[in-house]
Amino acid sequence: TQIQQGKINGYDQDGEEVERLGYWIRAKSAKPLPADPAQLPVIRSIQAGVSITDDSHSPDLAVFNNVAVDTTKDFFPFGERPKFNDTFYIAWAKAFSKPGATITINAALSAITVPSQTVKLVWEYYDRKTETWAVFGETSEEGVPQRVGPYEFLDTTNAFTKDGNISFKVPAMESVALNEKENYWIR
Repeated sequence: TQIQQGKINGYDQDGEEVERLGYWIRAKSAKPLPADPAQLPVIRSIQAGVSITDDSHSPDLAVFNNVAVDTTKDFFPFGERPKFNDTFYIAWAKAFSKPGATITINAALSAITVPSQTVKLVWEYYDRKTETWAVFGETSEEGVPQRVGPYEFLDTTNAFTKDGNISFKVPAMESVALNEKENYWIR
């Protein structure tokens, strides 16, 4: 179902008639309401939540150091022989331009190898205000099994050493050019 904006007429706090454009949810009582206003139910609070699951899209671009990666095929995010400071970048304007949205990256490894050294991965986004890469999550071969920190970072892949998910709330970020490609990037 495609959600579209709609107009609704109503009244403001001063009793003036107004027309508002927005996204609306309509709710109606399953039973008739009493005719006597004194018997109307009192609504003390309303809570709502939205969950959008869109697994039909892939990132706009993925890059290992400075080489584009085809994420529709098997690939090595840190090269075949990872070394210190090898970097895997992901650009995804549709997902990373929505601060506070929860992103889940599903990782299914085609070959699982036990690392010969301790693995530590730092997840970052580019912070235009400070003009530096800012950390939003850290993980190791022990993983991060429960959401932690302000970005609710979670890693059940144990730093890409097994199948699992990396999940986080999108930090407030702006697009930045990386290898002359303007986009919303994490690394």
